[in-house]
Amino acid sequence: MQNSNEEISQRISKIRKSKELSQEYVSAQLGISQQAYNKIERGTTKIGITRLLKIAEILEVELNQFLFDDSEKIIPSKEDINEGLKLIQHLNSEVEFLRAQNKTLLNVIERLKS
Repeated sequence: MQNSNEEISQRISKIRKSKELSQEYVSAQLGISQQAYNKIERGTTKIGITRLLKIAEILEVELNQFLFDDSEKIIPSKEDINEGLKLIQHLNSEVEFLRAQNKTLLNVIERLKS
């Protein structure tokens, strides 16, 4: 899904407010006027990737927080989780089997050397 400039701007504003930072503070960190920053948060100015990265750094968040809303997170079902756990258990048993085989082979090699 493509994000509109307005959606990204709204997320920036929401994150900034949640961190209790002022527009004045963020704009000063960016080296732009508060009015210019206000246009970013209103979505009336296109935001380049360099500026987005700098805003993410100032707000101490990952860039993807501007691109994806929390409601868009994928939460696995219990069935998927159980299936994943079964797979992990199976792989663990395979690893243990291979370790035992490796130990046996190393013992055979040591006997052949003697």
